[in-house]
Amino acid sequence: MRKISLFFILTFLLFTLLSAPIIQQAQASEVGEVKFRGHVTTDEQWGEAVCYGSYYCNVTVEEIIYDPNNTLTINDVVTVCYNQSLSLKVGDWVECYGYYWKNLGPTQCVGRVCCKDNNYYVIPEFTLPIILLSFVLITSLTIALHKKIKLHNT
Repeated sequence: MRKISLFFILTFLLFTLLSAPIIQQAQASEVGEVKFRGHVTTDEQWGEAVCYGSYYCNVTVEEIIYDPNNTLTINDVVTVCYNQSLSLKVGDWVECYGYYWKNLGPTQCVGRVCCKDNNYYVIPEFTLPIILLSFVLITSLTIALHKKIKLHNT
C-alpha cells in the first residue's frame, strides 16, 4: 500500500513539474496590457462589484493599438472600468489603455479591462462632426469679432 501511495505522489509531482511551464504560458496569454479604440455600447454606470468599485461601460474594439499577448480581436465587446466619471454614452468613441484580465485574475476584474491605475486611462475622442461644428463656430465668431473691431476703429 505504501509503495502505491508513493508511486502516485511521485507521478503527481512529476506531472506538476512538467506541466507548470505550459500552464503558465497559457495563463500569461490570457492577461496583459492593452490599448485600443472603440465605441461605447452601454451608458456609463457605477458598480461596487466591478473592479472593486468603479465607473464602467462596454466598448466594442474597433482598432487595436497595443496588445502583445493577442488577447483582443476586432469587434470584441469588453467592459472597461475607470476611476472618474466621464459621462460616457452609447455611441461615444474612446481610447482605452489598461490591463485586460481576460479569463483569470482578481475576481471583480476578470473579463474586464481595468484602467484605474495611474498609468492607464480612458480618453473620450471627439468625432469628426463635433470637430467640424467647433471649427465653424470658432471661425464665425472670429470673423464677427474682427468685423466689430474693424468698424470700431473706423
